[in-house]
Amino acid sequence: RRLLAGRWTVEPGLRMTVLPSTGLLTAEPRASLRFDALPGDRLAGLSLRGIAARLAVGVYRQFVTRHEFATFGPSAIVPEVALWLPAVAAPPVALHVASEGLWQAPRGTAVRGEGYIRSTPRLYVLDYNALLVPDLSPTDDLSEILQDGQSLALGAGIRVEHDGTRATWSVGGSVSRSRQQVDDRFDGRWVPAPWDDPLRLDAALGLVLSGQRGAGLVFRARATASAGRTWAFRRAYYDVLPTFSGRTASGPVRLDRPEDDRLPGVLRLDISLAYAGVIRGLGVEAAFDVVNVTNRRAPLDWSRVQQATGAFSVRTRALPGIEPSARLRFSF
Repeated sequence: RRLLAGRWTVEPGLRMTVLPSTGLLTAEPRASLRFDALPGDRLAGLSLRGIAARLAVGVYRQFVTRHEFATFGPSAIVPEVALWLPAVAAPPVALHVASEGLWQAPRGTAVRGEGYIRSTPRLYVLDYNALLVPDLSPTDDLSEILQDGQSLALGAGIRVEHDGTRATWSVGGSVSRSRQQVDDRFDGRWVPAPWDDPLRLDAALGLVLSGQRGAGLVFRARATASAGRTWAFRRAYYDVLPTFSGRTASGPVRLDRPEDDRLPGVLRLDISLAYAGVIRGLGVEAAFDVVNVTNRRAPLDWSRVQQATGAFSVRTRALPGIEPSARLRFSF
C-alpha cells in the first residue's frame, strides 16, 4: 500500500496458487485506487468535504465451484441441491471492475453509490445429459459432466442513509443485468442468468417512540420491491425435463426461452414494534412483527399441471401472505 499526496491510496496485490493435482501455477493480479478528500478541498468551486471514492480491478479464479443441481419430484420443498466440485484442469476465471463512492453529508446523512462489471470468459455448468441419461457410463473425470460457458454481469446502485437521534431511515435502489451463454443450451444464445434480479428498491424507517435506541420502544418498517425476474418455471423444468423428454415444448409450456418467462413484480412491507429495557435487574426484550403486512401473495414460480382432459395449464405458486409473530426474551 502506498499513500500519494495525502489524498490518494494505491494498493496493488498478487495472489499465486499452485494446484497440487496438476502442478498448475496461476496468478491473480489485483489493484485498487482510493481517494479521500481533505478539509478545504474544492472542485469547480464546490467543497469536496466528506467525499471518498474507490476503484478496484482484479482477476479472480475459482478452485472449488458450487453447482446447483435442480431436483425433480418434491422440488417445491427442495428445489435444488448444492454440489461443491473441485476445479478441473482450467479453473473458472473472472475479470472484475468495481467502484464505490461515499458522501458523508452534514447532520448524519450519507449517500453511497457503487457500480461493477464482471466478465467470466470461462465458467462451467452441469451437463444434465451426462448426469441423468442412463446409458452413459460412470466417470471420475469431472470435465465429462460439466459444460463450458461464459457470463457477463454489470450493475449499479445508490443509497441515501440518515442516522439521527430519534429516527433512522434509508432509501436505495439498484439495477443489474446478468447474462450467460452455454454452447449446448438454448441454441447457444445469451440468456439472462437464473438468479438475475434486474431492479430492486427498498426503504427502511426506524423511530424511537420512547426512551432511546437499545433501551426503549422502537417502531421499524421496511418496504422492498423487485421487478424483471425471468426463468419463471422451476429450475427443474429447464434443466431436467428436456433431458428426459427430448422436447423443449409441451402444450403451452416452452422450455427453450427462459428470457420470455417473466414473473410479475414483488412488493412487500414489513413492520415491527420492539421494546428493550431492564425491569428490576432483569433484561427484557419483547417484539411484535408483521411480515408482508399488506398480505400480497407475490408469485414465486410456475409449474405445469395436466388437466383431466389431457391438456396442460400453468399454475402459479405464491409466496406466503401476512405472517404475524411475537417474541419475548429475558436475560440475567
